[in-house]
Amino acid sequence: NNLVFESGIIHEDELWTPRVLIKASTIMFLPYDVYRYRLRENSITGSNNQELHAKSLVYVMNALSDLYITEISDKKSLNHIMSCWADEYLWVITEYEVYKYGFKNKIRIGEILRYGKGIKRRVKGAFLLLFGFRFYSIFVAFMRNASARKRHLSESGKAFARYIQSVRKFDAVLINTPVYGNIGDHAIAQEVHRLCSSLNVSVFDNIRGGRLFPLYALFTPKNKLIFINGGGNMGSLWPIEEIKIRKAIKYFKNNRIIIFPQTVYFDSDTEEGKHFFETSYSIYKSHPKLTLFARERITFEFIKTRMPEIDVKLVPDMAMLMSYDAIFKREGALVCLRHDKEKTLSEFDAKSILSMLENKYSRLKITDTCVKDLIFPEQRSKMIKDKLDEFASSKLVVTDRLHGMIFAAITGTPCIVTGSLSPKLKGCYEWIKECDYIEFSDDLGHLSELLEKLDSETGSYDLLKMREQFEPLVKCITACVNGNDE
Repeated sequence: NNLVFESGIIHEDELWTPRVLIKASTIMFLPYDVYRYRLRENSITGSNNQELHAKSLVYVMNALSDLYITEISDKKSLNHIMSCWADEYLWVITEYEVYKYGFKNKIRIGEILRYGKGIKRRVKGAFLLLFGFRFYSIFVAFMRNASARKRHLSESGKAFARYIQSVRKFDAVLINTPVYGNIGDHAIAQEVHRLCSSLNVSVFDNIRGGRLFPLYALFTPKNKLIFINGGGNMGSLWPIEEIKIRKAIKYFKNNRIIIFPQTVYFDSDTEEGKHFFETSYSIYKSHPKLTLFARERITFEFIKTRMPEIDVKLVPDMAMLMSYDAIFKREGALVCLRHDKEKTLSEFDAKSILSMLENKYSRLKITDTCVKDLIFPEQRSKMIKDKLDEFASSKLVVTDRLHGMIFAAITGTPCIVTGSLSPKLKGCYEWIKECDYIEFSDDLGHLSELLEKLDSETGSYDLLKMREQFEPLVKCITACVNGNDE
């Protein structure tokens, strides 16, 4: 059938696949993810050349039009497929700004107008025909932004109405809880709720924030506690999250605030970093009733030394309160490494770790404690359990993620931990260093001997002993709720 990938273009599979489907006598569907991408340097697929993308897509869309009109004889099927084609073509025109590269004369506007179904597509096609490609792209971008703003206002309005209805029914409001895909931060939020529930403290989980904090604060009674979720997002490493925390402290000035166990990281080596720190410090110390819990000694000493007016106490990360009792047959090794700006492992070191593990274990799995999708509160417990199950079914974990280490500790899984940019890993390791199945090492030269040491180890997590470490936090919450807080 002469079915080959055409050379010199990208997105060639978008042309090749319909050609195959049209020629096939039988088509079957497998509901499984069975393919993998090989990521390599200088790959044409990964090219950032927008002109090449635009040129290739215009060619592919025109070739698809010829294919469908020639090969599909059923009128109804053709109209349906070409309607989808017209919609896709309009998206390509906007997304890749084809007018910039001189391809506009090749675009089949007539076919887009002919086959585009619905008022929305016809209006777009007519606008394109009358005003040209550049103004069409500007128009679509404006409409898209307007739609996003309208949706955001609608969601914010609903969230505010829900807050007004709920806030008086609870003892405390938990703000800055995640909907992003960091499962470790969700584990923290889950354990905040569980701890408070055990203390008969009702908590309203407010996932909205930022711009609405002034309104939230205005309608929040003074006797309500404000809890700020724990994690590693205070300081200059994650400035957007730090600014949210600043706003919460600034606007809820009449409420008692407790910041759950955090790692604080400020860059003091630059003038910009120093200014960022001073701004945060001035906001923190302006609040008369603020207590910050540090989850490791480095942060604790930093607050004590650099922010002496702040009431700071030392307890472990909230996720260390998790319990887990499922039993799995353990197989292979699990690698859980960072891919964000906190990573310190080089690509060479990461590949060396993988190579060493491949030689020792028949099964090697790559995982992460972060996912791309949003995680809403109702999905939280399942996502956490699934991740813990994944750790519990492995013979060994190698990780540079804090919650990778904690999940391994909780599930009794032997684990080798390497460092990251933030001090949180090494600092939080101090809480579980008595777990002889968890080994921390910044020197990868010791990896092989650590593998031998942990080869047959499994562990048991002493949750009762860990709970004792949270006594300062328990006392603080209890005193605040009972009105005995000084």
